[in-house]
Amino acid sequence: MNADQTFVHASLNLEDAEKEYLRGQLLQLILEEDSQIAVQMAVVFAKVARVDYPRAWPSLFTDLLQQMQSLNTLMVRRVYLVLHHALKELASKRLSSDQKAFAEASGAALPVPHHAVASAFLNAAIIINTMECPAYIRSLPQALAAQAPGQPLLLSLERWLILLKALRRLIVFGFQSDARTLEPVPVVTQTVPVLLQALQTLMAARPAKGAPRSQLAVMLDRGLIKLAKVITNWYTLIRKTPPHAVYNECPSLDGVTSFAIRAHTTPSHTPIPHRSFYYAGAFDGGLELFYSQLVNGQQTEGGLFDRFLIQCMLFHHAVLSCPSYKGTSASFQLTSAARSQNMAGAINSLGASGSSQGIKPVADNVKQLSQTVKGSLAAFWTPERLHRLCHTLAHHFFTLTARELEQWEESPEDFHHQSDSAAYRDNVRPCAELLFATLLQAYRAELAPAVVQMLATASEGCPPGAPSRLATQNGNGSSATAGIPAAVLHKEAVYAAVGTGAYDLFDFIDFQPWLRGTLVQEVADESAAGRPLRRRAGLLIGQWVGKLKGEDRPMAYRALLSLLADADPAMQLAAVASLHALIDDWEFREDQFLDVVGPCFQLLANFMLSAAEFDSQLQIFGLMNLIIDRLGDSVKPFAEGLLRLLPSVWQDAEGQSLLRIQVLLALQRLVNALGPDSPGCYNLLVPILQQCTAIDQPDELNLLEDGLQLWLIALRNAPSPQSAEGLLNLFPNLTAVMERSTEHVRMACQIITSCVLLGQASFLQRHADAVVRSLEALIGNINERGMLLLFTTLEIILQCFPKEGPVLLQPLLQRLLILVLSDKESGLTVSNAMTVYARALLQTPHWFLQFCEATGPQLPRLRPGLSSTTGEQLLLGFLDRWLDKFDAIGTPAARKLSALALCNLLTLPLPSILQRLDPIAAHLTAVWFEIEGADGGDQHPLGSEYYTTLRSEADNDVNAATVASEEAEAEINRRQQLHEHDLVNQLQLSSFAKSKMQQCVQIHGHSFRQSMQGLDSTISLQLQRMIS
Repeated sequence: MNADQTFVHASLNLEDAEKEYLRGQLLQLILEEDSQIAVQMAVVFAKVARVDYPRAWPSLFTDLLQQMQSLNTLMVRRVYLVLHHALKELASKRLSSDQKAFAEASGAALPVPHHAVASAFLNAAIIINTMECPAYIRSLPQALAAQAPGQPLLLSLERWLILLKALRRLIVFGFQSDARTLEPVPVVTQTVPVLLQALQTLMAARPAKGAPRSQLAVMLDRGLIKLAKVITNWYTLIRKTPPHAVYNECPSLDGVTSFAIRAHTTPSHTPIPHRSFYYAGAFDGGLELFYSQLVNGQQTEGGLFDRFLIQCMLFHHAVLSCPSYKGTSASFQLTSAARSQNMAGAINSLGASGSSQGIKPVADNVKQLSQTVKGSLAAFWTPERLHRLCHTLAHHFFTLTARELEQWEESPEDFHHQSDSAAYRDNVRPCAELLFATLLQAYRAELAPAVVQMLATASEGCPPGAPSRLATQNGNGSSATAGIPAAVLHKEAVYAAVGTGAYDLFDFIDFQPWLRGTLVQEVADESAAGRPLRRRAGLLIGQWVGKLKGEDRPMAYRALLSLLADADPAMQLAAVASLHALIDDWEFREDQFLDVVGPCFQLLANFMLSAAEFDSQLQIFGLMNLIIDRLGDSVKPFAEGLLRLLPSVWQDAEGQSLLRIQVLLALQRLVNALGPDSPGCYNLLVPILQQCTAIDQPDELNLLEDGLQLWLIALRNAPSPQSAEGLLNLFPNLTAVMERSTEHVRMACQIITSCVLLGQASFLQRHADAVVRSLEALIGNINERGMLLLFTTLEIILQCFPKEGPVLLQPLLQRLLILVLSDKESGLTVSNAMTVYARALLQTPHWFLQFCEATGPQLPRLRPGLSSTTGEQLLLGFLDRWLDKFDAIGTPAARKLSALALCNLLTLPLPSILQRLDPIAAHLTAVWFEIEGADGGDQHPLGSEYYTTLRSEADNDVNAATVASEEAEAEINRRQQLHEHDLVNQLQLSSFAKSKMQQCVQIHGHSFRQSMQGLDSTISLQLQRMIS
């Protein structure tokens, strides 16, 4: 139980008066001098607010705002802290009622914090549209340069940062977008421009790159991040229903344009001239400000400022990817109140004439707003700006830095994973890649030729084979980073851009000559200076797999294998990524890859043993699994080597469930590929299965499902019971799994079925009690779909053991009979259950009568509340239920089985059965006509399916290897042999019915003849045709 649950549980035991007393005490404890204790008090305050607000504590924010009236500076700081944590906790609640309460709280709480923001800005010299504190403004550069700035300034910044956090949650989570309500949000139009103004002032005051870093400078960077995050979050979180209030009423954009021109020519460390911000121009102001910070040459510094650059990129990404900003109205989702209000206004505008021309649909109003913003964006994103931002992203943010090259040297695997899978919200390079791809998608026609030109220019500056020559020139004064020539890093950055935009550049680059003439040569370049370019060229082959022609694939495979053979793990991981893309591609052809399969497996095995990172091992084994899957039976020649690798991988992966799952998946595919030769891997397979199917092992939660599937695949591919003795001996593990829960019913029933088919009598001799106990526990405790799976298993047992099966399953069949007669199960379950009894009745009719005679007196014991009855009454009740549900029996094989069983039922020495002869004859003749036709010949194949199957979401969890094992040669042979010996396929219904009716004459005599004469004339005629 976590802290939240503990607190909620404890609060349920408190009286309202006690809660009120505790809340009062919390308010008195806000003034805490120790900072660490103050934070803990704020957290406790927030937990109480989450439970009690608004029902039990409606005055929460009023109480807090009253505390802010104090002249005590420490009290104000602590209230800010409490407010931040309380809003953070309340904003995380997702129920609609809680969100509505938070929105109401935002309306009440924001005016004072907003005023407090202004006050904090004044005290810290942040607001630029007022000069009430010129001393602070003038002293800010000196304070930044000093190692020990004034304490009042630091305290003001601290309060301001805390307040920004609270303000962000109020703005982002406290108000609906005006695109949903078609009403302006005054708070946003008033707050966002002020934040932009503060952001400009902070940027102007920020020390230049390389200047000494003080505590004040760090707090200043944190302020930049928080300000940008407030603005960016508001646009990012609601970009599907974007805000227009901040734009729609702007009277002029001239000020924005002039600001942009100055921003492009102004260094980041010099003040940006003030301009008059319109409330409605905040949207354009954000575009200008964040754009200028990206294109003014400011490179990543690797510190706090990187997080600010990330917010700049996220803002532009949110705007560029917003559907509504592209002029489409379909993306708007108005609230019902907004629609009603909009339509009512349109109807009122009709006037006395009643003309319908005055009505303007909601979609038209919204589309007009969208077109307005679309025009503004079109004016902002001129070709010059697009090209400049594209160039900046490629050359400033994609270029490998000295720090990254040093990381590559020290930890190649970490370097690859950091660049390959880092979160774009936390790292500059992935965020720059996201913005580049979004920009290229939005303005493909304008930017694609520019990217192609960048590629041509970079290729001219560093043709294939040039890195080593350029490295030699470095000794003569040429620029280089960590020994890598600048031209190489420049080309590598352009390659990264081309790989990122591969989808949108598809029609602009002729990939085949580029691959043959450049990329393959660069992959083969093993010079130290060419390492970044070699790795990037290998990655590009995988990123451009969509344009890789079939005749070039063998060349690409060989090039990537040379990269995989490199001693540098970063190179090897790049090769793994590209090989995975090529092999997983729709155009993959097995014959083109067979020549390199052996070397590929060998290199992957060597890399697997030397890889130090878990993520690396996972990617390597994922590629091996993919190759095994795509090759199918062609992987047999390489199976021995793979099986030698797996034990060490399994052993070394202790505690790493994801890697062990990959081992299980590899074994599943290998066993399927080996087929009848799979016993050769049992020395490895059986111990692994013993471990991952045991419910008491530590990784049981993660490995059990895949372990059961591997077990099933192995059973289906086992050629004989003698070779699969170890597999059959694992059955106690399955019993324990089934006794614990019904979660794995599907897999368990299939495993039992395969064990019975494979082990036959020897298996049941050892595990009969466990099988019956496990299956009996399922009766009445699983849903309809589970019952249908269970019936298939019972059918197989009864078929394999015609005499022993009914006796063995009698306890289970007794429980099932009560369930069928209780009228609580679905018609589908009942009709399929009847097929189970039909099988027993067909094979051993006299046992069925004994079964009913034994079950009738035991009904009170089997189901409390039932009264005992005779065997004949129980059988007749069962027969009536059977006849009622007969038409619900779906498959032809099951209908014929039931018809044959009814014929056998007539031969039981019970005269009362003859009273049901009319419906029995009707069902017999109907089935006869379905399967034999009017001419009496078996013209319609029945198949081997006796039970209805239902698909569900759980079927999607069964992997491809398990599905493929259904076609295993050994399993098919066993099922085919059982099918050939099935009485249903050996008996002809018309002949069998004729012989049974002749027996009825001998058993029932005159009573049977009278019953036949009493049949409906139509049914009698059809019956005569059937037996004639």
